[in-house]
Amino acid sequence: MHVSDDFKQIDVRLKLSFWNRNPGKALWGGAIFSAADSFFPIILKQNALLNGIETDFFTKSTNVSYLKPSKTDLMFNFNVSGDEVSSMIDILNRDGKYQEWHTVYGIDKNGNKCVKAKIQPYLRIR
Repeated sequence: MHVSDDFKQIDVRLKLSFWNRNPGKALWGGAIFSAADSFFPIILKQNALLNGIETDFFTKSTNVSYLKPSKTDLMFNFNVSGDEVSSMIDILNRDGKYQEWHTVYGIDKNGNKCVKAKIQPYLRIR
């Protein structure tokens, strides 16, 4: 795992192992779901803190599409742009909460998109 200094990007590797491999020798969907679940809320909470805003946070909703079997490790690159952070700050200041959708792909060692995960973080000003 790697976290950027500005907390706008987290790279996560989900390793294929005996413990998370299904009978078809691909990653179990539950392992993939768990790898995709929490990182956007963490990135956004940290960026809110960097802007002086304390929040409660969690994943409100997740939609995972399994595009093809994942028979190698998967890499997830979670990132938000400066514009997305600015928008989140504006929404938090206006509404007191933020719940916009973000997308991440799980990429195998061959560069294939195996998973598309849409994550809806929820942040609420404390």
